[in-house]
This record gives sequence, C-alpha cells and structure tokens, in this order.
Amino acid sequence: MIFILVFLLCGAWVRPARGAEKYVFQVPMVEGLSVGGLASAFEAFMQIMSKKTGLQVDCQYYPFIKGSRPGRRILNKMKKGDIHFTYLYANEYLLMKDEVDAVMTPLFTIEMLKKNQTGVCALVRADAPYKSMAGTKGARWGGSETMRSRFLLHNDGVDQTLASFYKNMKYIDDGNIMVPLDELIDDKIDVYVTYALLYYMIANNNPKYKKEVKPLACADYEHNWIFFARNDVPPEVAKQVRATMVGAYKDPDYAKYRFLFKAIQGRFSPFDPKELNVTEKTVKLIKKHGWLEEETAFLKKHIKYE
Repeated sequence: MIFILVFLLCGAWVRPARGAEKYVFQVPMVEGLSVGGLASAFEAFMQIMSKKTGLQVDCQYYPFIKGSRPGRRILNKMKKGDIHFTYLYANEYLLMKDEVDAVMTPLFTIEMLKKNQTGVCALVRADAPYKSMAGTKGARWGGSETMRSRFLLHNDGVDQTLASFYKNMKYIDDGNIMVPLDELIDDKIDVYVTYALLYYMIANNNPKYKKEVKPLACADYEHNWIFFARNDVPPEVAKQVRATMVGAYKDPDYAKYRFLFKAIQGRFSPFDPKELNVTEKTVKLIKKHGWLEEETAFLKKHIKYE
C-alpha cells in the first residue's frame, strides 16, 4: 500500500515553471520501508505530469514507528508551516477534529476494495475451532495494535481489556504482515487482527496464507485515509491538486500505471464528510471504553513511543 501511495503522490506534481512557489506534500510511512528502488519509476511518472502542471510540489517522506500514531506530530508540522499537504488516518482526524480543522482542510480520499471504508479482520488458523470473537477467550493474541481487536470483540458483545480476555499478549512488529501470519501458522499465536485489504491482497497472491489462515470476523472500522491541504494553500492550487489525483485513474496519460489502482481495486476520490459515520461510531467507542489509553500502555512497553 505504501508503494502505491508513494508512487502516485510523489509523481503527481513535477518540474515547476520557473519561479513557481514550492509546496511540500508529506507522505507518512511506517519506518523501515524503503522507497529508493522507485526512483526511476518516479522519474517516468514525472515526465508525464510535467505536461500537465506548473506546480512545484516536493515529496517528503515522514517515517513513523508502527503503532505510534503520527497524527499529532503531523498536525504540529502543519501548524509550523513545514508542510502543505499530507494525509491522516480517519480515527486520528476525528480524535483531534477541532484542532485539525483550524489548520487544514480535507481534499480527497482513496478507495480500496471499491469502497471508502477500511475494514479490519481477525485472523486465525484455518483449522482453529473458534466460531466467534467471543469464543477466542483464553487464546494467545499477537499484534502491534490493540484497538482493532477491542472493536471486533465489542461487536461480539465483549468489552474486556485484551489482557484480561486473552491468555497472553505478544507484541509483533507487523510492518511486514507475513511475520504475524507465519506466527499463526506456526502455532505461536492464535488470533491476529489486521486490515482486511492487507490480508486479502497477500492471500490472493500467496496460496499458503489463503489455505492455512482464515478470517474469523471482519467489519468496517474507519474511513480510508483522508488527504488534507493546509488552510493557507491558495484555493486554486488545492483544487488543481485534488483534480489531478481524483482524475488519475481514468486519465489516458496514466494508462501504463492503472495496474496500481487495479491492485487495490481503488482510486483517489472526492472526500465526503457524510461518509465519516462509521468512524464517528468507532471514535465514540474508543473514548467510552478507554481503548486509546489501553493501546498506548501496551505499546510503551515495546516501542519508543512519541
């Protein structure tokens, strides 16, 4: 997913007209992922875009530790004027909505699996006896983030902390999703929760994970990534950026890159605040049941938490 996102964002604006104002598009990405090998692909993409816009928008990668939630630091960079465009996870947006809206404005989003909502799935071994999330009580949990698990358990009528519900909790750096999936297969953990898109993409491309792992429960968790412009970006510039991204999937100039959209069954699309209803419900649960505090306490034991 980072490959696709960075490829499109960093190649979307290029070769400025002489004297053009410079804009910075920040791309948050999980620390440790490499983008160096994409340089030649960026250059080819830029050659196409150079015919379409005179904007100078430089791409700035912002690495963050998996699970550490970069929203607050991104917002601070926006406040300082260091960046002009970026994206936030929808839950983080609504948890800081008043602060965010005072600094930046939503421009567009990205559809994945033909929808603008991010689903999460609890995964277990294919031969596991579990019939529901409630039935996983006393199992061995593994992963890097706890709120998605609490969400699926809540949907099944369970509102206990993971530490009290599961036999044990194992921190797994799942920046590479194959790591926790292999832990499942090797019977080192019993339950792992991740984004539905990540599981289905790897299962469709690797028979091992399709055969030996199965989803136990899935549900829409939050709106997909939301891309923002700082409020002082000229309206005509923000409009051009949005039009460029939203139209890329059908633009004949990008025909050779359509496989990127097909890989995720998606496209960049206009943002509609009415579509935040799922996220609003999730954020209410996060606040009511203390899920954020629980996850923060868990992660602080395992990662350098900023």
